Amino acid sequence: MFGRKKQDGPTPAPTAPVTAQQPDVKAETAARIELNKHGSRATATVTAVAGERIGAWHRERVTLLVHPPGGTDYEAVIVHHRFGSTASPVGELRDVVFDEDDQTHVEWLMLDVAPEARWKVPSSCPNCGAPVDQSRASMANHPTCTSCNRPLPCEPAGK
Repeated sequence: MFGRKKQDGPTPAPTAPVTAQQPDVKAETAARIELNKHGSRATATVTAVAGERIGAWHRERVTLLVHPPGGTDYEAVIVHHRFGSTASPVGELRDVVFDEDDQTHVEWLMLDVAPEARWKVPSSCPNCGAPVDQSRASMANHPTCTSCNRPLPCEPAGK
């Protein structure tokens, strides 16, 4: 009398558990911070956005046209996870960082991550004697004197 009501028809199949793997946000964030410290800056135009929901997370795949300074534009993709559903608008110009050795590795620029110096450079150019902006030259891909445009002697900065 107080038990379960008998169900008419075949027994429905049990629903399958959600098997989508939750994102490893800690690892993604660590990789993003590392690239922001050591990568090169550029701008990029968002050309396409695709997203899907994974539990409480949204995975967004953003296709970009990267505009590296002094280089040829190229296409890259950023895949990231976040709470919320705000998508990056197509056509938006964003600041990004990229790996010089693997230009397909691109991330959004994080303004709260201070980049580390890449090079130790002299305070004055040994070729022309002009003062060197060490904050700029130490971060350049190929440090050069802004006065004579010749390469500056440099060595990798220690970690």
